[in-house]
Amino acid sequence: MKSRILWLGLSCLMIAAMLLSSCTTTPATTATVTATTTTTAVTTVATTTTTTTSEIEMVKDFMGRMVEKPQYGGTLRPLYVDPVSMDPGNGDGTAPYTLNNVFEKLGIGDWTKAGAGTGEVLFLHGSYFDYAKYGVGNLAESWEMTDPLTLTVHIRQGIHFQNKAPVNGRELVAEDVRYCYQRYQDNTSAPSEWRSYIASITTTDKWTVVFKWKQSYCNAMADIIFGRVYIYAPELVTTYGNLRDWKNFVGTGAFMMTDYVAGNSETFVANPAYWRTDEIIPGNKLPYVDKIQAPIIRDETTVTAALRTGKLDIAQTLSMTNYLNLKNTTPQLLSVAYPEPGTNPIFVFKHNEAPFNDIRVRQALSMAIDYQGIIKNYLGGQGVPLVFPVMSIWGDIYTPLEKMPADIQELYSYNVTKAKALMTAAGYPNGYPTNIDLLVWPVPGVSDRCQLIAGYWKAIGINCNLITLDLASTSGRLFGRTFHGIGTVTGGITGPINCLTWTSSTNFYNVGNYNNPAFDTLLNTLLQTTDPATQNTLIKQAVIMLYRDIPYILFPGQNNYSVWQPWVKQYHGEICVGGVMGYNVHFSRLWVNEDLKESLGY
Repeated sequence: MKSRILWLGLSCLMIAAMLLSSCTTTPATTATVTATTTTTAVTTVATTTTTTTSEIEMVKDFMGRMVEKPQYGGTLRPLYVDPVSMDPGNGDGTAPYTLNNVFEKLGIGDWTKAGAGTGEVLFLHGSYFDYAKYGVGNLAESWEMTDPLTLTVHIRQGIHFQNKAPVNGRELVAEDVRYCYQRYQDNTSAPSEWRSYIASITTTDKWTVVFKWKQSYCNAMADIIFGRVYIYAPELVTTYGNLRDWKNFVGTGAFMMTDYVAGNSETFVANPAYWRTDEIIPGNKLPYVDKIQAPIIRDETTVTAALRTGKLDIAQTLSMTNYLNLKNTTPQLLSVAYPEPGTNPIFVFKHNEAPFNDIRVRQALSMAIDYQGIIKNYLGGQGVPLVFPVMSIWGDIYTPLEKMPADIQELYSYNVTKAKALMTAAGYPNGYPTNIDLLVWPVPGVSDRCQLIAGYWKAIGINCNLITLDLASTSGRLFGRTFHGIGTVTGGITGPINCLTWTSSTNFYNVGNYNNPAFDTLLNTLLQTTDPATQNTLIKQAVIMLYRDIPYILFPGQNNYSVWQPWVKQYHGEICVGGVMGYNVHFSRLWVNEDLKESLGY
């Protein structure tokens, strides 16, 4: 370990280097957001100046760059949330932070393309990245579509389960994978985009699993390799009946769970027999840290206090307001911004009722909103007007508003005069004669945003009664289709194709009863298309169709922030490297510079 005195002398240089983003050995990493460009300077701490590199041990990474040699040991303290259900057979959405430490999936994002590598992608969304471009094998060594209806997966040999009873460190085989997918398939309460398409799941030898499809399905590879299913040993279920108790967890992952206190914390220790090595520093055994001690903090003010005092190392979903306050008081913190629609309401119209069965009214409601004004005055100038069903951080598949056709740009531009003309054309020259119910999704912040949008609509004669109920009642009205007027929903996004299916006429999530035969036809073509380039073309066509038809109105997407301490290394704010809900699988690659932490007074 290096001298404490040396680190005290270097700490000022390091902080200055972080703030100036200078002297890096890697290309600057820029978050691909449209509202703002945020450059992270995480690598500068490890490579301050040439006058000190002789005192900081350096090694070559996979690209031949000189980087600081990782340190083993220490504790990583990321922010977690309470799990809903511990059993991995119920899907990753119930306990993604917990499960991803212990269990693994067939595929994973390519860490060499993330911030510590080439910087091509920052994996900033919680459920989706370009799998064809940035996905690689994890428990699966390789796979291929042997014909349009058959996906063949080859399991990586030499991977062992954690050395805990009743599995006792045995080797992973294809039958384990088949069992986990079949158990998930049979659990109809678990979310699945592919359940209705699967014909059979079989093994052909010790290392090969074959998935047969009933019909061509566009997401066949993505949903299986990078989807929701974790791999565990069947004897866990036969021994315990289920996996709801974390004490019975045995996976192939980098960490083993040792403690859970509901509403307080989760604790994991390193798996000494973990099979992976570091992609950035080839040959380095993973994980680097000895322990993950993850506090569970619900109140964001408490989160910012924990970051400010060094009790928290990583917080991946900090709101803009709290981030700006934190940045002023704790400038050494590193961060990256990303647009996040999950906390913003989507206003869903009841399409089989007046006045929303008239497209001119829906167009008027859109043009009555000052989207850019909301971004400037309400979101601090950081946000994008269109965030659903395709997000701006998804690369080329996203088309920003300024590159949309002229008629769509007009629909999402503030023009009260034109909006009133549309209302007149629809037969409402003096506005709609009765008040319209607006059902508010009961999560923090949504009510304020509903009031803001309702204020814009008053200018064209649309007056809303805001209705706020408990979550169960709100969900019952929405998904039971018993609400009238306008409903609101929020939630994460699991990829463009899945999001587009939510607007099909027969989908459970189409709570507004939107029915457009042309959209359904286009979507059906998309769902049977397996060529990625053709898929992207069809996705863009479908998005344009929805933006023209306005089945819903979007509150502009705000920026959230992934924030971390300067002593957390090989990290650039990445959130999801593991596919659908694949949070924190990359924590095994991170290391903690305890000397730097101490030199900064923590």
